[in-house]
Amino acid sequence: MVAPGRSAGIRHPVWAPDSQHIAHGDREGGSYVIDWVRADGAGAPQRLLESTSSVVPWSISSDGKRLAYSEGGDLWMLPLELSDPDHPHAGKPEIFLATPADESSPAFSPDGRWVAYSSNELGRLEVFVRPFVGGAAPGAGKTRVSISGGENAVWSHAGRQLSYQTRDRQVMVVDYDVAAGSFQPKRPRPWAEHATRTLKAEGGPKFDLSPDGKRLLILAEPERVEETAKGNLHVTMLIHWFDEVRQRIPTR
Repeated sequence: MVAPGRSAGIRHPVWAPDSQHIAHGDREGGSYVIDWVRADGAGAPQRLLESTSSVVPWSISSDGKRLAYSEGGDLWMLPLELSDPDHPHAGKPEIFLATPADESSPAFSPDGRWVAYSSNELGRLEVFVRPFVGGAAPGAGKTRVSISGGENAVWSHAGRQLSYQTRDRQVMVVDYDVAAGSFQPKRPRPWAEHATRTLKAEGGPKFDLSPDGKRLLILAEPERVEETAKGNLHVTMLIHWFDEVRQRIPTR
């Protein structure tokens, strides 16, 4: 729903940890913005960020202190002060990751220790994880999670699992461990062994997990109606049907 007086360019809504507010991207004239709104539509939108290049919000840390967003193929963090959730204050943007490749879709882990993101540094989009320390990423420590293409990672809040969507529009899940400060992913596997639906082809996130990790909400392609299998056509004709009826139903 677009609030009265707002443009129709609202995109990439991101839930705040309190489940009562949303950060979203928008476009106003020649500017790109990130606004903060109440989920029930009450009150006026609060401006968090404005830029001349496209800015896309992706994730808010569980403590509400950072909003991860992408701009110009780089990843940024926007400090937030939410003592009054209806009137947030944004600090100075901090660069998180800037490389010759294009990075997008940063997502905080539930404990705030890691950031998953997509990068085309290998020639196609793959999912990586980096440590998150005090608003800046260390120079090393990235770990590749996907195997043959992936993007739009989603962390489970019910266990040590990370999901992502593949190039052929399926959802994969990766179990992981953390040992000695190292992120250790296991081999990806399909979220559903017998998936019958594929995610929609258009860009952007196409799935999310329920808080308990047991349900997957997807934006799927419409189901295709299978054509009836071709075979021999049999036709049965009844002759003198009414005479047969009269013989079987006695008349008075």
